[in-house]
Amino acid sequence: MEAYKYMTLVLILFALVPTVYYFFLFRRIFRTAGADHTKPIWVCADILLCLGAWHFMSHVTSGVAIFLYLIALTDLLVLLIDLIIRKASGKTNDEAGRHVWKRIFGYCLIPIVLITGYFIFGSINMRSVRETHYTVTTPKEITDGGYRVCFVSDVHCGIANDTEDYELICRRIAGAQPDIVILGGDMLDFNSQQEAVEEMFAAFGSIKTKDGIYYIFGNHDRTADYKESVFSEQWIIDQCESNGIAVLQDEWLDLGNGINMLGREDATTKYDRIRKSLDELFEGVDVSEFILVADHQPSEYAQLAQHGTDLALAGHLHAGQLFPSSLLLVPFNDEHVNYGRYLITQDGNVRAPADGPAKDGEGTATAIITSGLAGWSYPIRTAGCSEYCIIDIVNE
Repeated sequence: MEAYKYMTLVLILFALVPTVYYFFLFRRIFRTAGADHTKPIWVCADILLCLGAWHFMSHVTSGVAIFLYLIALTDLLVLLIDLIIRKASGKTNDEAGRHVWKRIFGYCLIPIVLITGYFIFGSINMRSVRETHYTVTTPKEITDGGYRVCFVSDVHCGIANDTEDYELICRRIAGAQPDIVILGGDMLDFNSQQEAVEEMFAAFGSIKTKDGIYYIFGNHDRTADYKESVFSEQWIIDQCESNGIAVLQDEWLDLGNGINMLGREDATTKYDRIRKSLDELFEGVDVSEFILVADHQPSEYAQLAQHGTDLALAGHLHAGQLFPSSLLLVPFNDEHVNYGRYLITQDGNVRAPADGPAKDGEGTATAIITSGLAGWSYPIRTAGCSEYCIIDIVNE
């Protein structure tokens, strides 16, 4: 019963309330155009348009739904600003110059122009994949000349990139000459197509490295677990293995050069997978070597540092993906992180420069959270950048 109450509230907040708003918005547009909005023909037109808006907004994660929500929110903000200005200035709607503003406001022109520009920028920004560099220094003995890691997360196949894009990105990664490539989960999305996913795995599997390519699961990868889909866990493992990509699920990998890597099982609980505890995983591990932990979601950072981790890699957060919702990431996630490099301490995680030591005393470590190669559900990014990370681990 509680679940039904929750779903009812969600529908009211994310569909019904904005739909009522759009009823008055469409009526305002009709009135501004000179139509008699009280006549049955215009009332029917208003209702039909509202039903169309409700249809799109009920799919709350689609790009069209986001567009309509943002139009409504921006229009309300414009209305509030106009009300404040009129109250402060004492002007009325009948005074000179107000008729021009009334038509601009009446046709909802400012929100339409602003949100259209927002979406155009977001579309270009998501498709502009960059290479982001970090340098992590350590007193621990590692291979001469340092060790280069490429970390790629949150590809969300089919959202923003196609096969040609993946092939180009993989050639760029190969050109950086990484010693190892780590695919950090969420390679798939709800609407990924089988052929596109196969071609994506083939592209990443083609990268030539010294120590191989490794994959960890994200919370979106096992789509067969919650919808009718071919993308089962075993199907993904088979795809990885056929392309020379090794899958790590709470498993250690000794890279043989002073670096030990742990690839975590994803923290999502809905798949009924058993994620081992850190006490269990670190039992008997030689932490005098450099400890690298790859996990899709940023989690358990204080415990990781206590157990001797030097560097933790994660994705999942997309740097918020949409502004201004991205501003809520730091205060509202358990690790209080968003994007970039952080120094893990027992008192909290502190944003740090891109280059610096892995540790700053006992019980500390470095965390790097990538914004990902793409984003979730819709091809728009107005917060952060689309990227893959090149991380150099070097001796102090």
